[in-house]
Amino acid sequence: MVVPVSSITTKLHVLGTSAKHDICASTSVSASAVSKRESKRNTSGNPRGNATIGYRLPAGCCHAYTSDGRCIALFKVLVSNACTNDCYYCQNATSCKGFRKVLSFHPDELVNLFMEFYKRNYVEGLFLSSGICRNVDESMHDLIEIARSLREKHHFRGYMHMKVLPGASLSDIRALGRHADRLSLNVEAAGKQHLSEICSTKDYMSDILTRLSWMHGFHRQDALPAGLTTQIIVGGNHATDHEILQETARHYRSFDLKRVYFSAFSPVTGSPLAKEPPAPLLREHRLYQADWLLRVYRFPLQDILPGKGENLSLAVDPKLRYAIDHYSERFPVDVNECNRDDLLRVPGIGPKTAKRIVTLRKHGTPVTSMSMLRSLGAVTKRAMPFIKVNGWRHARLDDWLEQHKLPGRMG
Repeated sequence: MVVPVSSITTKLHVLGTSAKHDICASTSVSASAVSKRESKRNTSGNPRGNATIGYRLPAGCCHAYTSDGRCIALFKVLVSNACTNDCYYCQNATSCKGFRKVLSFHPDELVNLFMEFYKRNYVEGLFLSSGICRNVDESMHDLIEIARSLREKHHFRGYMHMKVLPGASLSDIRALGRHADRLSLNVEAAGKQHLSEICSTKDYMSDILTRLSWMHGFHRQDALPAGLTTQIIVGGNHATDHEILQETARHYRSFDLKRVYFSAFSPVTGSPLAKEPPAPLLREHRLYQADWLLRVYRFPLQDILPGKGENLSLAVDPKLRYAIDHYSERFPVDVNECNRDDLLRVPGIGPKTAKRIVTLRKHGTPVTSMSMLRSLGAVTKRAMPFIKVNGWRHARLDDWLEQHKLPGRMG
């Protein structure tokens, strides 16, 4: 059967745009944010109007980073935007009164489209999800058929990130996992109570946590190359950053997740949460910074966790907040005498810089100046009040905070 190009284009636009709620990189920007930014640029001295270079289309393609740091283009789309679930933040929810075209790709149609894009070097991998069109089993079978066809019929060996649908059977999860590089299932919220505030049809324990446990069991046996991930909506309910980070740490421990992604809530016209304020993108960013400290810097959770019922500070990042609040206990540290863990507590010094400093010291070469520290990769402008170099302090904390117009110690 030959499908008209206009039909394919319409499906690609609608189903690509509908996939925006699923995140695979921490640098995502909503289509509305992009359009507002472009509009602002065009009214502030762009003589060519809309003829800009580098505008990112809202549908069909996104970028993600592999474990070795490469940026790859992914074909990101839904198989169908018909859905029996009622997630109040989603334009595909059953309760959303906003107008939308309900469309679906046939598995063969989507496979052929992807292979055409891949052969033309438009994309390097696939990010695939779907609404639950009639029931979860049929929708999962479409995902499995697409993955199976790409691997077995077309011999595609590139990257595939496949979304597991809430309520999927164990056999379907295993079947999908055999073809995927990465599996993910969105937990949506920080616990059962907060999920009920943004969705009326999903059971947190059964539909989500039980399925994540099954995915974890499959991963332990078959070792998915890119592991497991999940996603939490930030805002739209009463969950605080304290609760979100506690749940994030719990999921890392329980399911050996590769990443937890955060998505700032944005109200959808016609949805039950249409009048709720959007979550600040800076709040999402602070959660990613805290997550980075957990995963990469190996900070204990209690060192970055805000008070119970509180959110992370929007004024300063979590690492700087910790350093300011614990200044009298831990700082300033001498970069030529302290251990690696103490170096990692210093704002402006990351794992690579800390390793370089320790390696130099092992070879009998101390850090003798701020310029030398800067050449090793440290952001000395941030590190100055928290370190000593050659036994000398280079800035007092109170003066530094006042100079940079930053809030002081809390409590």
